[in-house]
Amino acid sequence: MIELSPTELELCFAAISVESLSRKLDKPYYVVFEALSRTGAIKDYLIKYYDVLHTQSREYVDDSLIEYLTVRNAMP
Repeated sequence: MIELSPTELELCFAAISVESLSRKLDKPYYVVFEALSRTGAIKDYLIKYYDVLHTQSREYVDDSLIEYLTVRNAMP
């Protein structure tokens, strides 16, 4: 069995979140990644609150990211 470090788990979660949101928005993953990176959503939201967010549904995380980007006027 492969065991991942906490940092690896957080990065996997962030990557999955980018991919999930890109599918929901029907945008290329790199466009969504750029918007999330530019606003600090990856470091200051997804990774910072990983402990809580990873227990939520994909839909919840997608919707919370849409709200995060909307508030910052950064929707792709």
